[in-house]
Amino acid sequence: MRKIWNVFKKTMPAILAAVIFVTAVGLILAMPAQAAGPKIEKKIYFRLYKAYPGSAYVSTQNATKGKITKLKNSSPSVAKVSVIDKKYLLVTPKKSGTAKVSFCFAGKKLSTKLIVQKWENPCKEFKVGNKDYARKFTKSEQFSRQRQKKDITARIKITSKKGWKLLKIERITSNEPPKKIKNNTKAKLSIHGTGTGIYAYFRNTKTGIRERVCLGYGSGPMEDENYYNIRIDPAEFK
Repeated sequence: MRKIWNVFKKTMPAILAAVIFVTAVGLILAMPAQAAGPKIEKKIYFRLYKAYPGSAYVSTQNATKGKITKLKNSSPSVAKVSVIDKKYLLVTPKKSGTAKVSFCFAGKKLSTKLIVQKWENPCKEFKVGNKDYARKFTKSEQFSRQRQKKDITARIKITSKKGWKLLKIERITSNEPPKKIKNNTKAKLSIHGTGTGIYAYFRNTKTGIRERVCLGYGSGPMEDENYYNIRIDPAEFK
């Protein structure tokens, strides 16, 4: 009996430690997860169009309650920034450059850089078959050709302007992942679903700025027109 008691005394601290550890882990897992505080992207990119002086919204992340206060803008000449509904920033690009914006939201100070890039058409040539769409990108990076009656297969030939480098070409259609296509080869443009987009990606050899142009081909009832995306999604260029 004494031998058993001696063994118990030696192992009891380890048993107690294990019990405490298991209990602590259980309590941690049972506790509700604490919501992350509000935050904002460190850099936000915008396009400036000559033909379309538009604006774009910016909102904080992980923020459901609170309001924006103490808004400061280092360069109003680059971008006009105002508060909408006490919780959103409305950004209107004015000229190329960078503006640092800071504000408080729900008691936390946040800041970001607004980077404005003037739109420049990087295409010297954007041919689908015998038709060249390069001039359609003078106003913006996206041109949609609608009211098409049938699918076509055509040669895609894209040439960059001086100072720009063509990086890749993609074909995107409904319910399919993006597919890379070689320059000066044939590709199918389908009108089914939302139609087909031919995307060309470029890099400015001097500034490093990247741009993307898109020709849309579909059967929708809309007129052919340019689309303007004020805010640039960095994911476009991955």
